[in-house]
Amino acid sequence: MIGLPIKLPGQKKTRAILAPGGTARVVVTTGYFRTLRQKEILSEFGLCNADSGANYPMIYNYACQGRVIDHFFRHQLHGLQLIKPQGLITNEPIIDLDYLERHCNFISKLNTKALRNCPTKLMTVLTDIKSGQPFYLDLREAQDISRSARCASSVPFFTKIPCHTHEVTGFDGEYLDPLPIRHIIDQGYKWILVLATRPQGFQAKPMPPYWEKLVHDSLANAGASKTLINIVINVHERYNESLDIIENPPHGVTVKIVYPTLTVPRFEIRRSKIIEAIRDGANVMRKFLKEYEKE
Repeated sequence: MIGLPIKLPGQKKTRAILAPGGTARVVVTTGYFRTLRQKEILSEFGLCNADSGANYPMIYNYACQGRVIDHFFRHQLHGLQLIKPQGLITNEPIIDLDYLERHCNFISKLNTKALRNCPTKLMTVLTDIKSGQPFYLDLREAQDISRSARCASSVPFFTKIPCHTHEVTGFDGEYLDPLPIRHIIDQGYKWILVLATRPQGFQAKPMPPYWEKLVHDSLANAGASKTLINIVINVHERYNESLDIIENPPHGVTVKIVYPTLTVPRFEIRRSKIIEAIRDGANVMRKFLKEYEKE
């Protein structure tokens, strides 16, 4: 047992982790989680909220199977199997989540029993395509954890949508409530650790016209309303609003942000760069914990 390197403030029920998504950028998140798992600190949080692709590092690490997702990213993410940039030309899904689930299950089947017994809330956000509203789900209570995590990672145009689960028919909720810091604070969490995948100072920009059309057509074909399509296309506005809250939290709330030192492209497929990014996430988190201990 390695033991806790630091004593976190407050009670467990007031501490939360916020893990943003970002396609291939979540390899950095894998590194963050690896260090938190090795330091046996994951269980010290009352809630862990993962957006989009960050759901996979979250569920595998909380199932005590972090090596599975780490192995997948190190050995299977590179090349053109999971991420297929050619889809931008062929108008086909860019991310093959079937490939991810098939290979992770081949390494070791997800331990859903461990997740259901996990003392930490494992939250994610989905978009209900029928109501056009965000659906907040504790994955511990999902009828099919893998399916729900996949739905929360299903991005318009990037993957096949809509995704059908027992709870909702929809797709990634990050488009309706990106970086759901308000929701986390409203639930009573006062000390929040944000595992950033973007560099400090990042601000989201409007979708380029070409990208906007691809997302629009994907949503329209999935049966989304015009109102929902418009909300999704203007996701940058809500993203930047959430960033402002994270950087300037309300009185009584402390937000600690861990930033990567490497920039990882959304569609990174070079194995050497992927491994480098995983190591960067692990090292940055170790450095953060050491510095926080001195505070």
